[in-house]
Amino acid sequence: MTLARPAPAALALLFCLAAQGPAVAQESAPGLAAAEPSNAERLAPGFSLRTYTDEFGAHKYSVFVPRTPPPPAGYPLVLFLHGANERGTDGIAQTKVGLGAIIRNDPDFPAVVVFPQVENPDGRILPAWNPDRPDGARALKIFDEVKQTVSFDPRRQVLTGWSMGGYGVLGQLAKGDPERWSAAVSVASGRANDVDRKALAEASRVTPLWIVAGAQDRFVPFVETAKTVAELREDGGRVRFTKVRNAGHSVWETAFASDRFAAILQNPRVVDPRETNRPPGEVDLTVTDLPDEDEFDRTADAPVAPEAFQPELILSRGAFVRADNALMTKLAQQAAQALPPDTLTGAIPDQNITRDVLGQKIFVNFSGISYAGKISNVAVRGHDGNVVTVRVELVDASVTVRCIRMRAPLGHRGIAGPVTVRAGLRRPLVLEVDIRPTIVQNELKLTALCTRFSLPADDYYVCGPTCIDEDGLFLTESKLAKQLVEGIYEARRQGEQAVRDAVPEMLQEVGGGVSLGNPGGLAGELVPLPLIEPVVKVELADVRADRDGLTALFDLVVGSTDLRAAPHTPERADGGVTLDLGERVAEPEELAVGVSTSLVRLLSGELVKDGVPRIDARDVPGNPLETLHQRENLLRIVPGLSAPEYAADELRARLTLVGPMSAIASDSDENASVRMESDDVELTVDHLPPDGDWQRAAVVRLSLRQPVSAAVRKNGAYRNFIAVADLERTVITPLEAMPVVGDRVDANLAAELVLEGWNRWLIDEGPFSGPLQDFDLPGASLRIEEFASRSPSTGVSGGLLLARFTVPDTSLENRSDLPLTYRIRAEPNGPWGGPFTLVPGDTHTYKTREVLRFEQVGAAPGVATRRTLEIGQCYHYHLPVGALYPVLDSGTEYAPSDDTAVYRKDPRPWRLRAPVAGRESPALSSTTETSDDSEAGRASRGPYAPRSAVTSSPSPGRN
Repeated sequence: MTLARPAPAALALLFCLAAQGPAVAQESAPGLAAAEPSNAERLAPGFSLRTYTDEFGAHKYSVFVPRTPPPPAGYPLVLFLHGANERGTDGIAQTKVGLGAIIRNDPDFPAVVVFPQVENPDGRILPAWNPDRPDGARALKIFDEVKQTVSFDPRRQVLTGWSMGGYGVLGQLAKGDPERWSAAVSVASGRANDVDRKALAEASRVTPLWIVAGAQDRFVPFVETAKTVAELREDGGRVRFTKVRNAGHSVWETAFASDRFAAILQNPRVVDPRETNRPPGEVDLTVTDLPDEDEFDRTADAPVAPEAFQPELILSRGAFVRADNALMTKLAQQAAQALPPDTLTGAIPDQNITRDVLGQKIFVNFSGISYAGKISNVAVRGHDGNVVTVRVELVDASVTVRCIRMRAPLGHRGIAGPVTVRAGLRRPLVLEVDIRPTIVQNELKLTALCTRFSLPADDYYVCGPTCIDEDGLFLTESKLAKQLVEGIYEARRQGEQAVRDAVPEMLQEVGGGVSLGNPGGLAGELVPLPLIEPVVKVELADVRADRDGLTALFDLVVGSTDLRAAPHTPERADGGVTLDLGERVAEPEELAVGVSTSLVRLLSGELVKDGVPRIDARDVPGNPLETLHQRENLLRIVPGLSAPEYAADELRARLTLVGPMSAIASDSDENASVRMESDDVELTVDHLPPDGDWQRAAVVRLSLRQPVSAAVRKNGAYRNFIAVADLERTVITPLEAMPVVGDRVDANLAAELVLEGWNRWLIDEGPFSGPLQDFDLPGASLRIEEFASRSPSTGVSGGLLLARFTVPDTSLENRSDLPLTYRIRAEPNGPWGGPFTLVPGDTHTYKTREVLRFEQVGAAPGVATRRTLEIGQCYHYHLPVGALYPVLDSGTEYAPSDDTAVYRKDPRPWRLRAPVAGRESPALSSTTETSDDSEAGRASRGPYAPRSAVTSSPSPGRN
């Protein structure tokens, strides 16, 4: 009979590092009956590839039809407009990203969705879907054709799109017929220059419009989308606006998987801001609780179709993670605290044993066996020789046997129970396991080398049995009870061995390896080009423990940006990261993450191979290259275009990266210092005759040198990524000029105008800044503290980017005009500390690894006085709109009363903007109450006494 063994999760938590919308009631729109298909050909359920034929030829597109029968009112009908990277003529690529990827993971998606495709891969991006363009006009005709083949609800026709398609949604509304749409959803976009803002505002008063943007979008900057929303409202338009806090350009993963989008399909009115202004009798009550502006969190595990990721190349030894013993122990303790109370509660299969009693063999069956226990502490320590020792302390462990059945050879029988064995009451039971971590086929394998566990005789108790019934077992009931108890005491050694034997099986259940999330973000954030960033996945390559901690190496697998690419063996390159390097750069109690800057070269090279880094100067969000694409300046660059035969030609300028971009790091502990280099930037000037195709006029090859310094700005619990491009040291020079029209090209003027637009883009849009999310782990999370870099002298090609994380602090910030008096303690039953007074404008910070319990002292009637403070959260004491008294909310719950200020573009240079993403820093008081921060003073106030942050410094003090 075995004593309670630790659940497999208790050990799994020590090694598995996992990086990481408001619900709306769904209601069908009332009214019109379903529009039945007039065409005899009905579309089959699922995705189908179709062809639309017009005077210009055959055009492929895709349609999705739900597998469930249509409702009485008919299916919702959706037109989805894809992004720039899905342009082509195959008719399928546009279903692999965006709404199509969501549907592929949800076969019960409740709407018919039409997927047309922009066919010209070299055309303009922002206006491609406009109804006055060939692809935009054809999309409407395809949509009308599908109407003839499905049963749809005329009141649920939804227009939506992402990226280029999001711009297309706004273009279709402003330049087309907004009354044909029941609702419109634009994701990761803004207003193109050729879309009239007045017309768009008027259309938004006709068609309910929802705009969604990622706060970390580097390709269509969040401020660009926010500017579009502000313009709409200034012009009298109506729009709902959602900011997804920790999402980038792939914000579609959250938008299309949200309850809000599902609700729009069923009742498009949920997105209409006008509904909140109608009398209660004219609108569903479920509609009125939606604000005009709100924020979502990114969907943790975005649903992406498996075939969407095709490995293109592998950067072997491209990244590492390093954790020292102290950090591993703290993380393990946090993980143990986060385990559900019943983690070490369960059942054990029936056990059978044979005992000799007075020369007779007695067969004993134990049934109804259950166990329980609690983990009181966990410690992890590495040793030289690639060994990790895990120490788990258990308390209040018990095993209960509900029924013991005994049988003698002559048919005599007995029954007893229940019996309870208890241990770990006086002191913790200690389970120590020496483990050797290895990597087998990119998976973490843990091998138990030695297991130590004992049940001390002075802390091992047998209680019962309380009921005995015997039938001819030649023993009185008292003697039988004594024999049972003595037998269980004698089985103590067997229980110890059973626990030790169970350890290898538990270690086998630990799998999946260690994950960095998307390490491409660390290096990719520094690529100063508005390009599509390939998906990067990680695979474990090696792991080693030493006396100070544990280091793991990773291969970085870069996915192809070509959605049509067939599966093939990916190419390999060596990142040069070593286990020794990871051990050298780590700091105590920190998690160090390092990525080879070779990843920048590989990412940009993959984009070049797929033809992605090519953009019309007019299509850069924010129009920073406005001066470059002015006709008079293009004529100055290519004087030959001034000839009379080109007077009616349309002109364009395009920037193309034709070769990989390199990133060279330098040694820095203050920030990550990198120099971006490329001699393969091409500026092409083209002309379009009135009755012909685009033709080349000139090519200028440019050299780019851009120093970038990445740092972490801190404000309470917030962390922002700030990459400062040194504009004074930015160099763009011409390398070669190749005229096609005429015999001369002003390459110096071309380089000057590109540099001017480049700097304007860096200053105005700020693509290098954004909020930094915590590094989430099972039951715990780490917060970034600093960036650093190492030069190629480390042996890593291009150098190394470093990010260091630590267990975050918990803070309270007073944003009201009233003082906050409170007590605080560690959960669940720690002693109370305080009371403390938090004056307006002040912040109290707790450097603790425990969940805290907060209690407000002297709270106003009706105000909640107690709440749990999670590790690493920043809590705001503020006065909500319309409330009489301040309340305490977490940072994710809090929104300032002037919501428009959150989204208004900051006119200052981006390097001077507030470190909190999209928000001004709170004004901190220059004076506050005097507090004694000495050891004696803190001791007199309790074990959890904060240290005040009262100066204008953005970094709060810590106790």
